[in-house]
Formats: sequence, structure tokens, C-alpha cells
Amino acid sequence: MGTLCAYVPDGILLNGFEFHQNCALVVDSSGRIIDVCDVEKLDSAIVQQSCAGQLFTAAPVLAHAHLESFDAPRDKFSRESFAQWVESLLVWRKSTERLSPEESAAESRRQLAENGCGLVATHVSEPGAEGDVSPDFPEVFAFNELFVPQGDLPDLPDFPYRGVALHAPYSVSEKLARQVFEKYATDNIVSIHLGEHDEERQFLESGTGRLAELFLQRGLNIKDTYYASPVDWLDAVGGLTSSTLAVHCGNLRADELRRLDHAGVDIVFCPGTHKYFDRPPPAFAEVSGLLPALGCDSLASNQRLDPLYELRCAKEIIPEISSQMWWQSLTVRGAEVLRRPDLGSLAQGKWGRVLSFETSEFDSASSAEQVCDILCSAGGLSRKLITLNSTGD
Repeated sequence: MGTLCAYVPDGILLNGFEFHQNCALVVDSSGRIIDVCDVEKLDSAIVQQSCAGQLFTAAPVLAHAHLESFDAPRDKFSRESFAQWVESLLVWRKSTERLSPEESAAESRRQLAENGCGLVATHVSEPGAEGDVSPDFPEVFAFNELFVPQGDLPDLPDFPYRGVALHAPYSVSEKLARQVFEKYATDNIVSIHLGEHDEERQFLESGTGRLAELFLQRGLNIKDTYYASPVDWLDAVGGLTSSTLAVHCGNLRADELRRLDHAGVDIVFCPGTHKYFDRPPPAFAEVSGLLPALGCDSLASNQRLDPLYELRCAKEIIPEISSQMWWQSLTVRGAEVLRRPDLGSLAQGKWGRVLSFETSEFDSASSAEQVCDILCSAGGLSRKLITLNSTGD
């Protein structure tokens, strides 16, 4: 620490389209990347650290998760309908044998860190499930999640330290949603599950379907006003803005996605959860220029908490989008939607937050395209999170 250090791995994937060999990452004493240059051009006064056998990429960013439910028996949950899955989850949450939200968050972060996640955004729906009480990896971007089918906006004393999330159009009142967007959307991000499944659409269109039935059984409100689309609902409550982070969106048509994109709404796709529910392929590839960020949801609806698993699932579900663009989704795009210009690539000015791989697992890859193809297809890649020019790296 305290001096410049030049790290020389076998290869550096700066982003999805730039791959360099025989190059060094020059990092200052604060951990910022100040240069990416050929080894031969390095100032002889700069300390060099050989990272032979390693390939460097930017640490992945997952723009949506829930850190609770680490020990959820997901394979036993009913999945015939989304409402059945919700019922299974709610029953399990009452169990006295489950991990506490704090314990679950700690285990979730541990698994995410082991699998290479540098930053994760999470909806906090249970007290203690934020997992942001320590500086360990992954860094946590926490949103207070509101499930308020009727009533006003509750007091949120820890805002803006923690952001605000709306659970979904069917589970928050229009009044509360308007209050949230009026109060928080100008300078902050508002995250919301949107356009996830047919039952949400039925609920909003006509107050019918399995999800509506579940609400009635539990004494919860059905909407007084119907909406032809989840996007119409979002528009009605003032959420068609560039401050909105719409999560899932796999049930939205191409025209609805274009409407979100035109309004500047950012989208986060959770491929592992999409696969868990065996849903039809989303329409993202039908919208020119649309690139969602990636999330992992929770272990109540996913097989693992692993950014590279999400990457592989995304490529499997929507092969029309290239491996290089999916890598951008997991890194550059994730940082963009969470407003973290200091992360997402290994360019000059970014933090030296690196995911290191073993070069031997990439065969003779010598281009960004080849590296991204392997990242999007190979399971079980060895990896390690590193903060360059810090103690212990």
C-alpha cells in the first residue's frame, strides 16, 4: 500500500469487447486504476507484481437479489402457479427451524463472494436481511422493500442510506406508489418487481386469477382500478422514469419493453429464477438496443447464488444476445443501473475490484469474444475476488 503497483496477469478482459495480453493494470495507493498499458511501456519506478497463470476481469455486479431464504427448500415448493409458490414460501417462513434473516444474509453473502460477486443489490423484506453490516464482499446496495396493498408510505428513517423498493404492482397501493415516486425518484433509484408472470397481468387486468384468489383468501385488497398492462400501472403511478429499476420483466411483450426503454426505465433480468419457474423466453432480444442488467433473486427461487450461473442461464435462455453483450450485462450494465460509475470494467478511473480466473481454463483464448464465449458456457470455473493494491490481495 501507499505506492503505485502494476499487476501483470496473462490476460485482462477490460470489458466485453477489449481483451489485452502482455499488459499491466497500474493501480494507485487508493485502489484506483490509473492506467492499462503494455508491459514494455511501464515506468521502471513502478513496482510490478507478476500474476502469471491468471486472467483478470471486472468483478460482476448483480443488480437484484434477496439475501433471505438461504435455506429455503425450493425444490419442494409448489410451482404449478406463482401463487402456489408464494403460499409455499409463506408457510416455510413461519418455520421455527429456518435460519434467521441475519444468518441467511450472512450465508448468502458468503456464497456470492465465493462465486465472484463484487456488488449485489438486494430488496430487504425482513428486518435483518440487509446483510450490509460489514465491508466484506460482496458490497451490498440495499433497498427497503414495501409490501403495502393499502395505506400510506411508512416512515423510512434510514433513507437515503438504504434505498426504496416497491414489491410489485399488485402488492402496493397506487397512493403509496405515487408517494414513493414523488418523494424518491428525482435523485434516487426505486426498484420494483414488474411484468414477471401472467398472474400479475391477470390481477391488474381484471382482478382474477390464482394470485388474486390468494390475496382474497388472506384478506388483502384487489385493485379498484384495472390496468391493461403492468406498464400502464407503472405509468399511472408516475414510475415511467429513468430512476426506476424494473426487475424480471420476462412476461412483458416487446412493445411494452420498448415503452419502458423509451422512458429510460432500467431492466434487471434474473435468468436463474426464470429457469426455475420454466417460463417462456423473454422478448428482450426483440427490442433493438435493450440490454438488461442481471440479478439472481434468492435461493427460494434459484439453484445457486452465482453471477456466472446467471450469465450461463441468460445465454441459454436468449442465445440471440451475444456472449460479449451478456458479459456487459453482468458488469458494465449492472454498474450503470445502480449508478456506480466506479465499477463495471477495468478501465482507467475504476476501482481495481477484480475477478481472477485460472488462465489454463480458457485454453488458448486470445480475444474478448473467445473469453466471453467461455465465460458464458463453462461451468465450474475457478475464480477469486481481489481488490488490487490493498493488503491481502
